[in-house]
Amino acid sequence: MLAVIDLERGEKVTTLKLGDRPWRAYASADGRYMIVPNNGDATVSIVSATTLEVVATLPGAVGVTGVNTDASGKIAFVISRSEEKIVLLDLESLSPAGKIALPGKPETGVLSPHGRKLYVALSGVGKVAVIDVAGRRLDKVIDGVGAEPWGTTMAGAGNYCH
Repeated sequence: MLAVIDLERGEKVTTLKLGDRPWRAYASADGRYMIVPNNGDATVSIVSATTLEVVATLPGAVGVTGVNTDASGKIAFVISRSEEKIVLLDLESLSPAGKIALPGKPETGVLSPHGRKLYVALSGVGKVAVIDVAGRRLDKVIDGVGAEPWGTTMAGAGNYCH
């Protein structure tokens, strides 16, 4: 379940039924959607920020650690630690858009200020994956960043955590 709260009035507006074990809601960069990974059934609920309704439930993954969108809010990058991959979702057509395999267990990611790269920490292997956002592919891996990088952040970026 997802509770929608009006923070100015301090009241619950509605409650939405989502998939099994919904985790955390992430806003798309354009503000159109809230994207909620459901770790219990490996789906992702897409909620319209305008109508406050679930507009799609798409295939996702288990063990999701974060969701980022490209700068336009058209593609969601759903990061799965358990499956060591990123699931891509097309937010225009509300459909699956591919997968990117990763060489380690991904934690959180951050989109660069220019929006061309997504940096994802890979715990256990001491690396950071660099995703080419437009190409929707793993561009390179940065080695030697520490044994257990838990997350990525950068000045000037739209960080959603911490």
